[in-house]
Amino acid sequence: MKKCIPLIYLLCCFTALYSQTPTLLKDIIPGSVGGFTTAGQFGYYYHPFTIVWEHNNEIFFTANNAALNPGSGTTNDIELWKSDGTTSGTVLVKDINPGTSDGSDPRDFIEINGVLYFTAYTATHGRELWKTDGTSAGTEMVHDIINGNVGGFSEAAQFGYYDLIFNVVWKNGSNFYFTANNAALNPGGSYTNDIELWVSDGTSAGTMMVKDINPGNTSGSYPIDFKEINGTLFFTAFTANEGRELWRSDGTNGGTYLVKDIIPGSVGGFSSASQFIYDTHYFNVVWQNGSDFYFTANNNASVPGGSYTNDIELWKSDGTNGGTSMIKDIYTGNTNSSYPADFTLINGTLFFTAESATAGRELWKTDGTGNGTIMVKDIISGNVGGFTVSAQFGYYFHAFQVVWQSGNKFYFTANNWASAPGGTYTNDIELYESDGTDAGTFMLKDIYAVNMYGSNPADFTVINGTLYFVATSNLYGRELWKTDGTNVGTELVKDIKSGNVGGFTTAEQFGYYFHSFKVVWQTGNTFYFTANNNANYSPSSYTNDLELWKSDGTPGGTMMVKDIYLGNTDGSDPYDFNAINGILYFSAYNNVSGRELWKSDGSTTGTEIVKEIAPGNLGGLSTAGQFGYYGYPFYSPFSIGSEFYFIANDNPLNPSSYTNNLELWKSNGSNGGTVKVMEIYPGNTQGCDAEYFSLALNKVFFTANDPVNGRELWVMDNATSTGANEILSLNDFRIYPNPSADYIFLDFNSSGQENSNVTITLRDINGRLIFEREEILANGKLHHMLDMNNFTNGIYILSLSGDHIQEVKKIVKH
Repeated sequence: MKKCIPLIYLLCCFTALYSQTPTLLKDIIPGSVGGFTTAGQFGYYYHPFTIVWEHNNEIFFTANNAALNPGSGTTNDIELWKSDGTTSGTVLVKDINPGTSDGSDPRDFIEINGVLYFTAYTATHGRELWKTDGTSAGTEMVHDIINGNVGGFSEAAQFGYYDLIFNVVWKNGSNFYFTANNAALNPGGSYTNDIELWVSDGTSAGTMMVKDINPGNTSGSYPIDFKEINGTLFFTAFTANEGRELWRSDGTNGGTYLVKDIIPGSVGGFSSASQFIYDTHYFNVVWQNGSDFYFTANNNASVPGGSYTNDIELWKSDGTNGGTSMIKDIYTGNTNSSYPADFTLINGTLFFTAESATAGRELWKTDGTGNGTIMVKDIISGNVGGFTVSAQFGYYFHAFQVVWQSGNKFYFTANNWASAPGGTYTNDIELYESDGTDAGTFMLKDIYAVNMYGSNPADFTVINGTLYFVATSNLYGRELWKTDGTNVGTELVKDIKSGNVGGFTTAEQFGYYFHSFKVVWQTGNTFYFTANNNANYSPSSYTNDLELWKSDGTPGGTMMVKDIYLGNTDGSDPYDFNAINGILYFSAYNNVSGRELWKSDGSTTGTEIVKEIAPGNLGGLSTAGQFGYYGYPFYSPFSIGSEFYFIANDNPLNPSSYTNNLELWKSNGSNGGTVKVMEIYPGNTQGCDAEYFSLALNKVFFTANDPVNGRELWVMDNATSTGANEILSLNDFRIYPNPSADYIFLDFNSSGQENSNVTITLRDINGRLIFEREEILANGKLHHMLDMNNFTNGIYILSLSGDHIQEVKKIVKH
């Protein structure tokens, strides 16, 4: 037995080593194209790899079995596949649309009671609802909603048929509810559709229209804005007689009926008049209080035109006709609206902003009754209001947002002085405190001590019971401030950039711009962020010194961690921060090494380059492009043992005839322990460009490109999430169309992340921030349209980040 021990030990070591090497899972399309490629009008594009279901130790995803003939005669065969992590266990689930010239393109995946539902296209039935139990035999069409080759998840429009999204709006027992089209006909000027509410129990016989709300098959009711309240489904729907109004359903035909005809006639209380048409006014429940729910509705939408009017006010309902009424006519009369918005529930009271003829747009509150609906305070005397801002061409709303709550007090920003719009308009936006009473609502501190200029506080972050934010003052410019909720305790943390520019300003080609304050790491009482030590602008030149800073909230404890790019005329511009195993990793640039991977333990000496991946002054987190060198994002999608993995480039060369070698790397945080995992694409002029990392089955799956197999699915064993960027294995992240010349749509569906916050960030290939927006995953879903019309052609990096969410994808504007 003793002689066998070394052999067993060696075999175990070999297995462990082998498991940490990427392996091609399956060559789905034999040849150099690959199953994660699609043929398009102008060439081949990536097909995203997304795990849509994990079931019985198998993952399910879509792949392309035949990407052929870019341009005219293009064909693709995208179908549903599954894998148990082995080559032999990676198979097509079912050829839903038989043949290789046009796949079923399955999408809109939702698991219900252990079954995966989705829509798929066939030449015979069009796009219809399908289901699978994970087997070929158990993959079948649920119901042929529209007989013929159009399908119940298609919609006719002026220039053709478009796909409808399958989205479950309610689950009630074994039944689920969704909208579908019963008659999509005649694309062109006389097209018709019949979109109504449907129900299914997963069988053909149990799949039917709940009610033909707008009778006939030439114009459906287009139900939207679904909300379950106390076991009943509420939504708005359109009829020829009542317009768009509030409806309810218990899931049956007889139990589906109009709640109240808010505007008698054919317009409806969920429409609003505009200059040329009636727009939809959306039903959104802003408060539930016992059996009552609250929302805004329109009591009087006039005929569209130059003098159109609306009367949008706050309403409440208990779900009955008699129990549905306007709470208070805040902007009195039926030809003007108070446009209530920014609803926030604080200690059982609903606060919101509303407009009136005498006070303008101010803060209001309600206990749910007419008498209990009152203005909190008239911040700006007169008819402008403290939640209005003046601009060059008119007045605009200033949003009410509670940035901190401490006991019975809450804090927000408001405007104390909105001058007349025009070329010399002024505002005085400052931080306010309120306890919900007139006397208890006041400006916390006049930071910019001139009433024609506000400090515009922003980027609020609560750290250890103190509120931090950036604000502009006439003495210090835009700097970091803090407050304990008192006037005296509201003070400057540190004057980072001496003078009236400030450390949270950047100089650009045409002037000064705000630099955001964002905590990128916190250890104990110390938090870390980036700031600018030297923003200087002149028409002929500008300089910045963006570096990593830290603070404990005191002037003495606020300092630059390290001057990575030595001198004060060009900073290292650190970004892509990832806290891994108690160390902060990030991308930074200097004139010696270029943009490389750095790490910090919070001290100056402990802040150092991890490894010079690309020798010279270009850097391993850079890529060469047609017009120059660009930053490449650093993120670590997974770990194996104590090593984290990321993508890097050890050969960014020659713009115009550029070459790159983007491959998978790993690191334990040391120079010697940072190495390329494998040259998936041999040579150093191309790189495999691995992406779409997903964790499942104790493995990590991703797509990568090589010259023999094209872009296919690869796998590594024993993978776990990397602390800061824990990835959910059931994320469904779609970007389409990509490339695009005008608009790109982002669809995200995340299991277990209902109503959490995510941040959408778009950077150009240089790493420059183009767009950033925070969204809420309502029911775990997000649909966002990105307007690309004003972007220059090129490659952009889109990231989606949040708690347990980290997605990074490339998009192309052409």
